[in-house]
Amino acid sequence: MITKKLSFYAVLVFTLAFALPVYAAELKLVTNPLKPVAGEEFIIEVKLDSQTDSINAVESVLEIDDLDVDHISTGGSALSLWPVGPHYKPGAGEIEFVGGALEPVAAGETVLLFTIAARASQAGTYVISNNTTRAYKNDGRGTPVSIISKSHKITVAEAGEAKMSTPKDTVSPEFVSVEVGQDPSLFGGRMFLSFFAEDDQSGVATYEVREGFFNMYKKADRYYVLHDESQGQDVWVRATDAAGNSTVYKISSTHQHHAWVWWMGGILVLVIAGFYMYRTRFLRRH
Repeated sequence: MITKKLSFYAVLVFTLAFALPVYAAELKLVTNPLKPVAGEEFIIEVKLDSQTDSINAVESVLEIDDLDVDHISTGGSALSLWPVGPHYKPGAGEIEFVGGALEPVAAGETVLLFTIAARASQAGTYVISNNTTRAYKNDGRGTPVSIISKSHKITVAEAGEAKMSTPKDTVSPEFVSVEVGQDPSLFGGRMFLSFFAEDDQSGVATYEVREGFFNMYKKADRYYVLHDESQGQDVWVRATDAAGNSTVYKISSTHQHHAWVWWMGGILVLVIAGFYMYRTRFLRRH
């Protein structure tokens, strides 16, 4: 896995310096709600439209126009390798990132890269520019793909102006795919989960995975390496959006009789414990 990452970084560094762009893709920004309110947090989804090419690496510097960035989340991202994770530079008013994908973005796909939680102190029009965005083809050579660069304008309303027209996000994320996979070149050949959910309002903020009924949820990215590769336990994947709405997807154990053994064992223990407590109290009274 480490060798694969190092190879990816080497290809990425090489492609930053050589070759001319050939095809086109587009970096898209989507604001939710469409007309934010001054002083209130809103979400900006940064997406990649691959158009005609399969892409496995993207880099960019987004120029933020006088917006306050509260936090940046890579939850639900199609990218899983981050030589430079998306981070905000307050002094420069920029968000920089360099990311890659173990599973390339297929031609014709539009995928989420990351989400920005921001707010504006005053009403007005704000602009986010992405003139330095570059992407690279999944062709083994890292051929650069030309990017369609468009400035993204955000119109922010006065605090009372759009209050009634801005709906609260009450819709939970929706899972697009949840799969169990295994590949000799990934995670040391161990079994893993890959999952992706969409949320058209506030955006997916976090993923969590729980193996077995008695275990706790653990935070994950788009991949999670299974501890129990026998698939003897149920597994739950939970996606939560920025507004706190969540959806849970259950992957049932392939050995359901194991689950019944645990349940029956637990019930038997409770029955024995209850009988023992009753017998102890009865003997004390007599």
